[in-house]
Amino acid sequence: MKKISPSLLDYQSAGQGYLLKYIQTLNEEEQNKIIQKLQKYDIKQLSQTYQQYKSKIVQMKPYEKIRCLEFDEKDQEIGYTTIAEGKLAIVLSAQQNISLLDIQLPSHKCLLQLYCERIWSLQNLIKQHCGKCLPILIFIMTTNINHDMITSFFSEKKHFGLQEDQIFVIQQDQLPLFNLEGQILFSNQFQIFDECIGNGYIYLNQSVLDTMKLMGITILHLCSIENVLCKFGDPIWIGAFIKNQLYLSAKCVQKRSFDENLGIIINQFDQGLQYKEYDEITYNDLFKRDQNGCLSNSDGVIGQILCSLDYALELCCNYKKYILSKSIKSISQPNALKFELTYYVAIPYCPIQLFGLFRVKREDEYAPILNPSNQSKDTIHTARQAYMQRDQKWMSQLGFEINQEFEISPKLTYFGEGLEEAIKMQIKNKQQIPLILHSDKQIRTVRMNSVHNYTMINQFYIDNVNFQKKSNIIQRSKENNLKFIQQIINLNIKYIKFLITKNEHSLKFKSYQITNFHFNNHSNQQSKFSIVKQIKYRSITKSIN
Repeated sequence: MKKISPSLLDYQSAGQGYLLKYIQTLNEEEQNKIIQKLQKYDIKQLSQTYQQYKSKIVQMKPYEKIRCLEFDEKDQEIGYTTIAEGKLAIVLSAQQNISLLDIQLPSHKCLLQLYCERIWSLQNLIKQHCGKCLPILIFIMTTNINHDMITSFFSEKKHFGLQEDQIFVIQQDQLPLFNLEGQILFSNQFQIFDECIGNGYIYLNQSVLDTMKLMGITILHLCSIENVLCKFGDPIWIGAFIKNQLYLSAKCVQKRSFDENLGIIINQFDQGLQYKEYDEITYNDLFKRDQNGCLSNSDGVIGQILCSLDYALELCCNYKKYILSKSIKSISQPNALKFELTYYVAIPYCPIQLFGLFRVKREDEYAPILNPSNQSKDTIHTARQAYMQRDQKWMSQLGFEINQEFEISPKLTYFGEGLEEAIKMQIKNKQQIPLILHSDKQIRTVRMNSVHNYTMINQFYIDNVNFQKKSNIIQRSKENNLKFIQQIINLNIKYIKFLITKNEHSLKFKSYQITNFHFNNHSNQQSKFSIVKQIKYRSITKSIN
């Protein structure tokens, strides 16, 4: 039997001795598979995080509401110039497996195609204003489940009109799940159960951030795949960010009710800026009203962050000095804990004077897919409705009164601009619109009462993906700058898989409900290992100190 490596001795002191004993009962091939994965984890840091989680007491300390900043029309020109100069990178988290989902728009375009075409339109809009626009870099963070599917899909679809070398695909690293006693969970007898770290992973990737710096990036737009109305690379927001000399900024919407599952950003008097998820807010604070009878904490953040690259690099370089203090709220019968980082992990380290919160209209910029189709809110159905209602609003502003649902191609407009010129040659009567206008630049309509097949989120795998494993080359060139190109090539960034588990970093737990069962080890002794049989994701976020 193979002797346990000295590099695994930390597992003994971290209370994982049962795991080492179990490994010794396996054959050498099985041992190697598990040991190889264990050596990637910083078990000391994970154990310390778990102990902080256990000892944390939840309480809401005195705080004040963050005042929203206002946009100025002049901010847009600043944003145009910044984007035109190639200083913006869009970081899209594809952690949820809905990237290739068809939300049953008339065009049947998947989310990734809609988003890439929106960015394509933004580039064209900026070319019209500034005379030129360097390709906007897009960094897509994937998981071990969807990485090959997404890279293959981009290749098959010719990157939806974008350049291949402006799209970077980064697969997140993974960390193990713990049970409530702090022991590592297995998915079967020979496989550790692990999950991706989360979209906050971007802050910890020194190599990725350094590459961005070399490529002239100064601002990151961090966003998630599930919001179908996301305004990628919003020029007016970027302009306001620069004008106010901010490190960090977030968008919010007015909550539709006090119990909407959106987090808030507050200023705690003794701790500065803090992000509080819905489950971390007391009922009294959720329901609190101001003197006008409106919700006091009505501004819910919507998963979009603007971050200065210099600030992201500062976080990355100094992360060992910080452990984000949070708390975990108990739920009924949880038996698994997940380590997770989010975009919001950067908020507590930002001075309040260098942070900006901006309120936007929900009907213009927020329609997430968070729930299955059989629920009433934040589903494929509601996202589809919101998408076409926004298009209808743009047409109404031009004087078109249309009593049908319809879709405007993102290639026709970035955010409603230029529509009048585009359609006046195709529509003579403002009361009537043909079913399909121009092929590439199109407005598609569908009958109001038509029946749509609302597909469950995970069914998109079957019809939309060719499961070929194909690596995505992630390089970038600049015009007539061979020296710059050679520097990028020398970085050897074809595969971006950066290990973050050796760093000390703040980690957040999410709760899972899983099924436990026992199995017999090779010594015929009953071993109490929690084997993950099925997972029911719970939207309750917990935190640690």
